[in-house]
This record gives sequence, C-alpha cells and structure tokens, in this order.
Amino acid sequence: MEYITGDYKTLIEKCVAFAAQFICIPQIELLFDDCPSNRFPTMSNAAESFVYPVKGKDGYYLHGRVIFNRPWFEKSWNGHKTDLEFYIFHELRHIHQQASITLKNQNQPTNEPYEEISKWENGFNNYKCNDGSAEAREENMAQEVELDANGYGLSLLNLYHIRDASVSFEYSLPEKAYRLADERSRQYYKTKPELRTYLQKLGARI
Repeated sequence: MEYITGDYKTLIEKCVAFAAQFICIPQIELLFDDCPSNRFPTMSNAAESFVYPVKGKDGYYLHGRVIFNRPWFEKSWNGHKTDLEFYIFHELRHIHQQASITLKNQNQPTNEPYEEISKWENGFNNYKCNDGSAEAREENMAQEVELDANGYGLSLLNLYHIRDASVSFEYSLPEKAYRLADERSRQYYKTKPELRTYLQKLGARI
C-alpha cells in the first residue's frame, strides 16, 4: 500500500472537508492498494474503510483509514470524476457509521439514533462482501449499511454540486442500486436535519 498524494489527494480532501459539515469524520489516512491484491482481487470493489481507536496522551481517540482500489480510482479519474466523488462520499459515510458505532459502545453522544446505529453494527457484524458475482452484488447492495452509504453519498454529491448546473452525474452503480440510492437520498433531504438545514440556508430545493 502507499499513501495517496498530489491531485488525487486534493480531490479527496475537498470531499472530506465538505462532508465533515454533515457527518462525523475523525482524522483519516488515505491510501492506495493494488488490484488484483488480497484486498481487491477484482475491480468489483472500489474502496475499503474502517475506524479504530488510537491511544494518545489524553486517552483514546478515533482514527480512520480509507483504502482505494488504485486501478479503479485511476480509471474513474480519467473518466467521470463525479462518479469518483460519489464513492468518496460513500466511503466517508461508512467512516461515519463505524465512528458512530464506536461512540455508542463507549456511551458517548452521537448525532444518530441508537436504533439506527445498532442496525449498522449488526450489518457490519454480518457483512456480505461483493465478490463480483451477480448474486453477491445483489446481496451486498441490499444491506442497510450500503443502502445508507449510497443514499447519503448521493445526497452529499448533489449538495456538493448544487450550484453547478453544468455537472451531470455519470454513475457506475448498477441501475437498481442507483434507483435505491436516489430514493433514499430524497428521503434524507426531508428526514436528516443537517441536510434539511443546509438546503434551507441555501434557499434551495432538490
């Protein structure tokens, strides 16, 4: 693995800065891994993310890591950057999910209902990976942690470009997954206070 640098890192960091207005993102490392590799045997998986505690002078704090499939990232960079941004927001939502789980288990305050966090925790404990087969892809995208990450990721992408009328979203999600993400994102604009407040401040509607 290697750390992401240069223009690639700049694009990701801009997404991180925007997403941090809405979700819990601890300090994170950004890395590439090869494909094929043990982590990414195929191009079916774009990235992997996780959160873990790190011991500091004043106790433990959360640290995150997002590892991108390098060939997939470079292909998206040369193709449709909005699709790349979508998956960055998707992975940042996974970071938020995992950070929320850790905070809940430490009896610390979170911005999410404990009931929702418990669903995420159960989802990660019984996670079904996408190995590239049609059956595995269907099972993977039907999981609540993925439905949430796709829906929230799409919400963030739309808000990120809300003032840019020239942007068109070219997505690599399977059609069914995109429809579910679009439906969930429209729901979130109404039910997630942080998204609703942002839209109200802009005087915008989606």
